[in-house]
Amino acid sequence: MTDNIKKNGYDMLRLCKSVLLRTKLKPDYLDRLNMNALFKMCEGHCLTSIVCTALEFNGITPDINWTEAKANTSSGRNSAGNNC
Repeated sequence: MTDNIKKNGYDMLRLCKSVLLRTKLKPDYLDRLNMNALFKMCEGHCLTSIVCTALEFNGITPDINWTEAKANTSSGRNSAGNNC
C-alpha cells in the first residue's frame, strides 16, 4: 500500500471521527487535504456523505462532486454506482 493511499484512508477516518465526536480539526491540517484523492477513497468505501458532512462541519464548502454524492447516498448508491 502506498503512502498516499494510507494518508487518504487516515484522512477519511479522521474526518469521520471529527464529525461523530463534534471536534473541529486544525485549519492547517484541513488545508493539506488532497480533496480529489480523498473523494475517490471515500467513494470506494461508501463514506462520501459522512465525510462531506465532516468537511462542512469543519468549515469547508465541498465542491459539486461531494454535494452530489451526499445527495445521492439516500438512493443507496454512490456516484461510482456501488451499493452502499
